[in-house]
Amino acid sequence: MQSVEMAESAPMARVPNETIRTLSRRAPLRWLGAAALDWGVILLALAGFLFTLGAGAWPWSLASGLVAVVVVGIWRHRLSLLGHDGAHYMITEHRRLNHLLSDALVFWPSLLRTRNYENFHRPHHRGLATAIDLELEHKRLNPATWQLPLQPGALRRRLLLSSVGGNSREALLIMHMIGPKSWRDLVGPVLWWGTVLPLIGLTLGLQSMLWILLIWNLSTFTSFITIFHLRMLCEHHGIDGTYRIKATWLQRLAVFPYGEDCHLEHHLYPSVPFHNLARLRAICLELEQGRGQKLLTMREVLRGLADSRPIPAGQPLAQAGAP
Repeated sequence: MQSVEMAESAPMARVPNETIRTLSRRAPLRWLGAAALDWGVILLALAGFLFTLGAGAWPWSLASGLVAVVVVGIWRHRLSLLGHDGAHYMITEHRRLNHLLSDALVFWPSLLRTRNYENFHRPHHRGLATAIDLELEHKRLNPATWQLPLQPGALRRRLLLSSVGGNSREALLIMHMIGPKSWRDLVGPVLWWGTVLPLIGLTLGLQSMLWILLIWNLSTFTSFITIFHLRMLCEHHGIDGTYRIKATWLQRLAVFPYGEDCHLEHHLYPSVPFHNLARLRAICLELEQGRGQKLLTMREVLRGLADSRPIPAGQPLAQAGAP
Protein backbone atom coordinates (compact mmCIF):
# COMPACT_ATOMS: atom_id res chain seq x y z
CA MET A 1 0.00 0.00 0.00
CA GLN A 2 1.51 3.28 -1.10
CA SER A 3 0.43 5.27 1.94
CA VAL A 4 2.12 2.83 4.32
CA GLU A 5 5.43 3.33 2.57
CA MET A 6 4.97 7.09 2.62
CA ALA A 7 4.19 7.02 6.31
CA GLU A 8 6.76 4.55 7.57
CA SER A 9 9.86 4.40 5.40
CA ALA A 10 11.59 7.65 6.37
CA PRO A 11 13.66 8.15 9.55
CA MET A 12 12.63 10.94 11.88
CA ALA A 13 14.97 13.58 13.27
CA ARG A 14 15.62 13.68 17.00
CA VAL A 15 14.79 17.09 18.45
CA PRO A 16 17.08 18.10 21.36
CA ASN A 17 15.57 17.58 24.83
CA GLU A 18 16.06 21.22 25.78
CA THR A 19 14.04 22.31 22.75
CA ILE A 20 11.24 19.92 23.66
CA ARG A 21 11.22 21.22 27.24
CA THR A 22 10.87 24.76 25.92
CA LEU A 23 8.08 23.83 23.52
CA SER A 24 6.28 21.86 26.25
CA ARG A 25 5.65 24.89 28.47
CA ARG A 26 1.96 25.23 29.18
CA ALA A 27 0.04 28.37 28.32
CA PRO A 28 -3.33 28.16 30.13
CA LEU A 29 -4.44 31.60 28.96
CA ARG A 30 -3.77 30.58 25.37
CA TRP A 31 -5.93 27.48 25.84
CA LEU A 32 -8.68 29.44 27.58
CA GLY A 33 -8.66 32.06 24.83
CA ALA A 34 -9.06 29.38 22.17
CA ALA A 35 -11.91 27.74 24.09
CA ALA A 36 -13.61 31.12 24.60
CA LEU A 37 -13.42 31.91 20.87
CA ASP A 38 -14.89 28.52 19.96
CA TRP A 39 -17.73 28.95 22.43
CA GLY A 40 -18.27 32.47 21.10
CA VAL A 41 -18.81 31.12 17.57
CA ILE A 42 -21.21 28.46 18.89
CA LEU A 43 -23.22 31.04 20.85
CA LEU A 44 -23.28 33.41 17.86
CA ALA A 45 -24.66 30.66 15.61
CA LEU A 46 -27.34 29.80 18.17
CA ALA A 47 -28.21 33.48 18.69
CA GLY A 48 -28.54 34.01 14.92
CA PHE A 49 -30.93 31.09 14.67
CA LEU A 50 -33.05 32.28 17.61
CA PHE A 51 -33.17 35.80 16.13
CA THR A 52 -34.49 34.60 12.76
CA LEU A 53 -36.88 32.26 14.56
CA GLY A 54 -38.25 35.19 16.55
CA ALA A 55 -38.67 37.23 13.38
CA GLY A 56 -41.18 34.66 12.15
CA ALA A 57 -39.71 34.18 8.67
CA TRP A 58 -39.69 30.38 8.39
CA PRO A 59 -37.50 30.10 5.22
CA TRP A 60 -34.83 32.18 6.94
CA SER A 61 -35.33 30.29 10.20
CA LEU A 62 -34.84 26.97 8.44
CA ALA A 63 -31.72 28.22 6.67
CA SER A 64 -30.21 29.69 9.84
CA GLY A 65 -31.10 26.49 11.72
CA LEU A 66 -29.19 24.39 9.20
CA VAL A 67 -26.25 26.79 9.39
CA ALA A 68 -26.36 26.59 13.19
CA VAL A 69 -26.26 22.78 13.12
CA VAL A 70 -23.21 22.83 10.84
CA VAL A 71 -21.38 25.56 12.76
CA VAL A 72 -22.10 24.12 16.20
CA GLY A 73 -20.89 20.68 15.11
CA ILE A 74 -17.69 21.96 13.54
CA TRP A 75 -16.83 24.17 16.50
CA ARG A 76 -17.65 21.41 18.97
CA HIS A 77 -15.16 19.31 17.03
CA ARG A 78 -12.60 22.09 17.50
CA LEU A 79 -13.33 22.07 21.22
CA SER A 80 -12.82 18.32 21.33
CA LEU A 81 -9.24 18.84 20.16
CA LEU A 82 -8.69 21.27 23.03
CA GLY A 83 -10.03 18.50 25.27
CA HIS A 84 -7.37 16.25 23.77
CA ASP A 85 -4.76 18.65 25.16
CA GLY A 86 -6.55 18.43 28.50
CA ALA A 87 -6.26 14.63 28.49
CA HIS A 88 -2.50 15.06 28.00
CA TYR A 89 -2.32 17.51 30.95
CA MET A 90 -1.15 20.27 28.61
CA ILE A 91 -3.44 23.06 29.84
CA THR A 92 -1.83 23.75 33.20
CA GLU A 93 0.59 22.03 35.55
CA HIS A 94 -2.14 21.85 38.23
CA ARG A 95 -3.63 18.48 37.38
CA ARG A 96 -7.02 18.97 39.04
CA LEU A 97 -7.45 22.41 37.50
CA ASN A 98 -6.33 20.99 34.14
CA HIS A 99 -9.12 18.40 34.22
CA LEU A 100 -11.68 20.84 35.61
CA LEU A 101 -11.12 23.26 32.71
CA SER A 102 -11.17 20.46 30.17
CA ASP A 103 -14.33 18.99 31.67
CA ALA A 104 -16.24 22.25 32.07
CA LEU A 105 -15.42 23.69 28.64
CA VAL A 106 -15.23 20.54 26.51
CA PHE A 107 -16.38 17.23 27.91
CA TRP A 108 -19.25 17.83 30.33
CA PRO A 109 -21.44 19.54 27.70
CA SER A 110 -21.19 16.29 25.69
CA LEU A 111 -21.97 14.11 28.75
CA LEU A 112 -18.36 12.95 28.85
CA ARG A 113 -15.41 13.27 31.20
CA THR A 114 -11.73 14.02 30.56
CA ARG A 115 -10.51 11.11 32.68
CA ASN A 116 -12.55 8.58 30.71
CA TYR A 117 -11.18 9.92 27.43
CA GLU A 118 -7.67 9.85 28.92
CA ASN A 119 -8.10 6.17 29.84
CA PHE A 120 -9.28 5.44 26.31
CA HIS A 121 -6.51 7.47 24.68
CA ARG A 122 -3.49 6.37 26.71
CA PRO A 123 -3.23 2.87 25.12
CA HIS A 124 -3.42 4.53 21.69
CA HIS A 125 -0.09 6.22 22.44
CA ARG A 126 1.45 3.22 24.20
CA GLY A 127 0.64 0.78 21.42
CA LEU A 128 -0.36 2.62 18.26
CA ALA A 129 -2.00 0.26 15.73
CA THR A 130 -1.42 -2.73 18.01
CA ALA A 131 -3.94 -4.97 19.76
CA ILE A 132 -3.99 -2.67 22.82
CA ASP A 133 -4.96 0.43 20.78
CA LEU A 134 -8.57 1.12 21.77
CA GLU A 135 -9.16 3.17 18.63
CA LEU A 136 -8.97 -0.12 16.76
CA GLU A 137 -11.57 -1.59 19.09
CA HIS A 138 -13.78 1.39 18.28
CA LYS A 139 -13.38 0.69 14.56
CA ARG A 140 -14.06 -3.04 14.98
CA LEU A 141 -17.45 -2.18 16.47
CA ASN A 142 -18.46 -0.38 13.25
CA PRO A 143 -16.86 -2.52 10.52
CA ALA A 144 -18.85 -1.23 7.54
CA THR A 145 -17.52 2.27 8.22
CA TRP A 146 -13.83 1.48 8.64
CA GLN A 147 -12.93 -1.44 6.37
CA LEU A 148 -10.55 -0.85 3.47
CA PRO A 149 -10.17 -0.20 0.59
CA LEU A 150 -12.31 2.93 0.59
CA GLN A 151 -13.21 4.10 -2.90
CA PRO A 152 -13.82 7.83 -3.54
CA GLY A 153 -17.45 7.30 -4.49
CA ALA A 154 -18.09 5.28 -1.34
CA LEU A 155 -16.41 7.97 0.76
CA ARG A 156 -18.52 10.73 -0.78
CA ARG A 157 -21.69 8.75 -0.16
CA ARG A 158 -20.62 8.00 3.40
CA LEU A 159 -19.86 11.64 4.22
CA LEU A 160 -23.10 12.81 2.60
CA LEU A 161 -25.10 10.22 4.53
CA SER A 162 -23.23 11.12 7.72
CA SER A 163 -24.04 14.81 7.26
CA VAL A 164 -27.75 14.02 7.55
CA GLY A 165 -27.45 11.64 10.48
CA GLY A 166 -26.70 8.38 8.67
CA ASN A 167 -23.60 7.69 10.77
CA SER A 168 -25.28 8.12 14.15
CA ARG A 169 -23.95 4.70 15.16
CA GLU A 170 -20.46 6.19 15.19
CA ALA A 171 -21.49 8.90 17.65
CA LEU A 172 -23.19 6.34 19.88
CA LEU A 173 -20.05 4.19 19.82
CA ILE A 174 -18.00 7.15 21.03
CA MET A 175 -20.38 7.42 23.96
CA HIS A 176 -20.05 3.68 24.53
CA MET A 177 -16.25 3.80 24.54
CA ILE A 178 -15.63 6.96 26.57
CA GLY A 179 -19.03 7.71 28.10
CA PRO A 180 -20.06 7.38 31.75
CA LYS A 181 -18.87 4.21 33.48
CA SER A 182 -20.41 4.96 36.87
CA TRP A 183 -22.65 7.52 38.57
CA ARG A 184 -19.56 9.61 39.41
CA ASP A 185 -19.01 10.24 35.72
CA LEU A 186 -22.47 11.80 35.49
CA VAL A 187 -22.03 14.30 38.32
CA GLY A 188 -20.21 16.91 36.22
CA PRO A 189 -22.49 16.72 33.15
CA VAL A 190 -25.61 16.81 35.32
CA LEU A 191 -24.33 19.86 37.21
CA TRP A 192 -23.33 21.54 33.91
CA TRP A 193 -26.65 21.06 32.17
CA GLY A 194 -28.54 21.52 35.42
CA THR A 195 -27.05 25.01 35.60
CA VAL A 196 -27.09 25.97 31.92
CA LEU A 197 -30.61 24.86 30.99
CA PRO A 198 -32.41 26.80 33.78
CA LEU A 199 -30.37 29.89 32.91
CA ILE A 200 -31.40 29.61 29.26
CA GLY A 201 -35.01 28.95 30.22
CA LEU A 202 -35.17 31.90 32.59
CA THR A 203 -33.50 34.37 30.22
CA LEU A 204 -34.75 33.22 26.80
CA GLY A 205 -37.79 31.11 27.58
CA LEU A 206 -38.67 27.44 27.45
CA GLN A 207 -39.14 27.35 23.68
CA SER A 208 -35.66 28.78 23.03
CA MET A 209 -34.17 26.30 25.49
CA LEU A 210 -35.76 23.38 23.60
CA TRP A 211 -34.58 24.73 20.23
CA ILE A 212 -31.02 25.03 21.54
CA LEU A 213 -31.15 21.46 22.83
CA LEU A 214 -32.38 20.31 19.44
CA ILE A 215 -29.60 22.11 17.53
CA TRP A 216 -26.99 20.80 19.99
CA ASN A 217 -28.08 17.18 19.63
CA LEU A 218 -28.58 17.36 15.87
CA SER A 219 -25.02 18.66 15.52
CA THR A 220 -23.72 15.62 17.40
CA PHE A 221 -25.19 13.18 14.90
CA THR A 222 -24.54 15.20 11.74
CA SER A 223 -21.79 17.80 11.33
CA PHE A 224 -19.68 16.81 14.35
CA ILE A 225 -19.48 13.11 13.53
CA THR A 226 -18.87 13.83 9.82
CA ILE A 227 -15.83 16.01 10.53
CA PHE A 228 -14.66 13.58 13.22
CA HIS A 229 -14.80 10.69 10.77
CA LEU A 230 -12.90 12.58 8.07
CA ARG A 231 -10.15 13.49 10.54
CA MET A 232 -9.85 9.92 11.81
CA LEU A 233 -9.33 8.69 8.25
CA CYS A 234 -6.36 11.03 7.91
CA GLU A 235 -4.58 10.24 11.19
CA HIS A 236 -3.64 6.53 11.25
CA HIS A 237 -6.20 4.68 9.17
CA GLY A 238 -4.80 1.80 7.15
CA ILE A 239 -1.20 2.17 8.33
CA ASP A 240 0.89 1.19 11.34
CA GLY A 241 1.95 4.76 12.03
CA THR A 242 0.77 8.34 11.57
CA TYR A 243 0.23 10.42 8.45
CA ARG A 244 2.04 13.72 8.13
CA ILE A 245 -0.60 16.07 6.80
CA LYS A 246 -0.14 19.20 4.71
CA ALA A 247 -3.43 21.00 5.32
CA THR A 248 -5.02 24.03 3.73
CA TRP A 249 -6.25 26.88 5.93
CA LEU A 250 -9.84 25.69 5.54
CA GLN A 251 -8.90 22.14 6.54
CA ARG A 252 -7.05 23.52 9.58
CA LEU A 253 -10.15 25.49 10.50
CA ALA A 254 -12.56 22.55 10.44
CA VAL A 255 -10.82 19.16 10.18
CA PHE A 256 -7.35 19.70 11.66
CA PRO A 257 -7.68 22.53 14.20
CA TYR A 258 -5.15 23.27 16.91
CA GLY A 259 -2.16 21.62 15.25
CA GLU A 260 -3.98 18.39 14.43
CA ASP A 261 -2.34 18.41 10.99
CA CYS A 262 0.90 17.92 12.97
CA HIS A 263 -0.41 14.69 14.46
CA LEU A 264 2.78 12.81 13.65
CA GLU A 265 4.80 15.34 15.64
CA HIS A 266 2.30 15.02 18.48
CA HIS A 267 2.87 11.27 18.63
CA LEU A 268 6.62 11.76 18.63
CA TYR A 269 6.51 14.43 21.37
CA PRO A 270 3.12 14.23 23.13
CA SER A 271 4.11 16.75 25.81
CA VAL A 272 4.03 19.66 23.32
CA PRO A 273 0.73 21.62 23.50
CA PHE A 274 -1.28 22.57 20.44
CA HIS A 275 0.06 26.10 20.08
CA ASN A 276 3.65 24.88 19.61
CA LEU A 277 3.04 21.96 17.24
CA ALA A 278 3.60 24.05 14.10
CA ARG A 279 6.93 25.25 15.53
CA LEU A 280 7.83 21.66 16.38
CA ARG A 281 7.12 20.57 12.80
CA ALA A 282 9.26 23.37 11.41
CA ILE A 283 12.14 22.29 13.65
CA CYS A 284 11.72 18.63 12.62
CA LEU A 285 11.68 19.51 8.92
CA GLU A 286 14.80 21.63 9.30
CA LEU A 287 16.66 18.83 11.11
CA GLU A 288 15.54 16.20 8.58
CA GLN A 289 16.80 18.25 5.60
CA GLY A 290 14.38 16.58 3.21
CA ARG A 291 15.07 13.03 4.43
CA GLY A 292 12.09 12.74 6.78
CA GLN A 293 8.57 11.45 6.31
CA LYS A 294 6.77 12.96 3.36
CA LEU A 295 4.03 15.55 3.80
CA LEU A 296 0.75 14.37 2.30
CA THR A 297 -2.33 16.36 1.39
CA MET A 298 -5.71 15.08 2.52
CA ARG A 299 -6.44 14.10 -1.07
CA GLU A 300 -3.25 12.00 -1.24
CA VAL A 301 -4.14 10.21 2.00
CA LEU A 302 -7.66 9.43 0.81
CA ARG A 303 -6.31 8.26 -2.55
CA GLY A 304 -4.01 5.90 -0.66
CA LEU A 305 -7.00 4.50 1.22
CA ALA A 306 -8.71 3.84 -2.12
CA ASP A 307 -5.60 1.92 -3.33
CA SER A 308 -5.27 -0.04 -0.08
CA ARG A 309 -5.17 -3.81 0.08
CA PRO A 310 -8.21 -5.28 1.85
CA ILE A 311 -7.93 -4.56 5.60
CA PRO A 312 -10.71 -5.53 8.00
CA ALA A 313 -11.92 -2.76 10.30
CA GLY A 314 -9.82 -2.51 13.45
CA GLN A 315 -7.16 -4.99 12.42
CA PRO A 316 -3.85 -4.37 14.27
CA LEU A 317 -1.12 -3.46 11.80
CA ALA A 318 1.80 -3.24 14.23
CA GLN A 319 3.40 -5.48 16.84
CA ALA A 320 3.24 -4.40 20.48
CA GLY A 321 6.67 -3.22 21.58
CA ALA A 322 7.91 -2.72 18.03
CA PRO A 323 10.15 0.33 17.51
